Amino acid sequence: MSSLLNLFNSLPNARVLGGLNSFNYVVGSLYNNLFGEAGSSNINLVFGNPNQNNIFGQFGSNNENIAFGGLLRNFFIQAGSQNNNLAFGGPNSDLFFMGGQQNTNTAQGSSGNDAFDLTGTQNTNTAKNSSGNDYFHITGSTDNNTIVSQQGNATVVDDGNNNTNMVKTGQGDANITLGGNTNLDVVQTGVGQNQIQVGGNDNNVVTQQEADGSAIIKVGGNDNNVVAVGANQNDTVVVQGDHNTTVVNAKDGENNVVVGGNHNETAVKTGSGDDTVVAKTSDSTTTVDLGDGKNAVIADTQGGETAIKTGSGNDTVVANADNATTKIDVGAGDNKVAVNATDKSTVDVQAGKDNDTVVANASDSQVKVDAGAGDNTVKVAATDKSTADVKTDAGQDKVSVKADASTATINAGAGNNTVAVDAKDSSKVDVKTGSGDDTVAAKTADSTTTVDAGDGKNAVIADTQ
Repeated sequence: MSSLLNLFNSLPNARVLGGLNSFNYVVGSLYNNLFGEAGSSNINLVFGNPNQNNIFGQFGSNNENIAFGGLLRNFFIQAGSQNNNLAFGGPNSDLFFMGGQQNTNTAQGSSGNDAFDLTGTQNTNTAKNSSGNDYFHITGSTDNNTIVSQQGNATVVDDGNNNTNMVKTGQGDANITLGGNTNLDVVQTGVGQNQIQVGGNDNNVVTQQEADGSAIIKVGGNDNNVVAVGANQNDTVVVQGDHNTTVVNAKDGENNVVVGGNHNETAVKTGSGDDTVVAKTSDSTTTVDLGDGKNAVIADTQGGETAIKTGSGNDTVVANADNATTKIDVGAGDNKVAVNATDKSTVDVQAGKDNDTVVANASDSQVKVDAGAGDNTVKVAATDKSTADVKTDAGQDKVSVKADASTATINAGAGNNTVAVDAKDSSKVDVKTGSGDDTVAAKTADSTTTVDAGDGKNAVIADTQ
């Protein structure tokens, strides 16, 4: 094995290591060293001048290129083909350009504010830094990229295509933008105020937030598959775009989730805390499962399906369904539900125990309300050949149904209930009450109303026209 060391007379501080099947070793001693690791099938080991700026170029093919930077600023170029390129930066702000083809590029920063540019084709790139405010930019294609920022504020921008990207940040605020197309991105963020934005098309993205951090996650683009896992903090998640499949698990905390777009499949789950979810979708399937707390849900569904479930607590749900299917299941607590169903929609409301208030308007649609036990208030307006089915369990309930060219069924359970009916224009309303002292007031015009009052001291007032 021979050694080759060429010194250029015109540039006494420039050193090129080349040859074939050689072991090349050099230590920089002059000012502002410029090194080139080239040749083929060599082992090139370079130490820069620790007190000056150094520029390293790792080229050639089938080489083992190792470079150690100095204390001042270092610039590393990892290129060539089928090389194993390894670069160690210094404590100041270093620049790493990781490219070439079919290389294994490893860049290890230190405590400075380092910048990493991951480019090239079919490379395996690993970019790490221990601390500092670092910048990582992915522009290559068909690469396997691993990015680790242990401490400090990290910025990661992915503009590449067909890459597999593993990103992990530690303590500090992370700002991550995942663009490009047809990528697989796995992101784990640490303690800090983190922001993750997913764009591009045809990407598969998994994000996970550590327990002591919070995240703002925005999903856009088209045809993406996204899994977003929050922490036990206050997270914000925005899901937009079209033809996306998104799973959100925000865990405990006061979370804010916004869901939109067309032809999407979205599942949202949160833990305990006062959560807010706004879902405005078209021809999509949306599932919202919220834990205990004082939750608020606003759902606007056009031509799709939406399912909403809440845990115990005083929840508020407002749902609009247009030629859509909406299912609402609110748990224990004094809940408030408002529903507006149009154009052959189907809405099903299930309320738990305690004192619930449900207001439902239906036009050419079907509405079903099961208010459960408690002193509930239910108001339903059914028009244009709609169907309304209202049921309450034990408690002193107040039920009001207006039917216009529609059909309604009221089944009030045990208790001293109050039922008011206003039926007109060939409507049909059936009223049944359980045991207790009930009051039923029925106003009927060109319609049919039947009343079956159970045991108790009941009062029925009928106004038939």
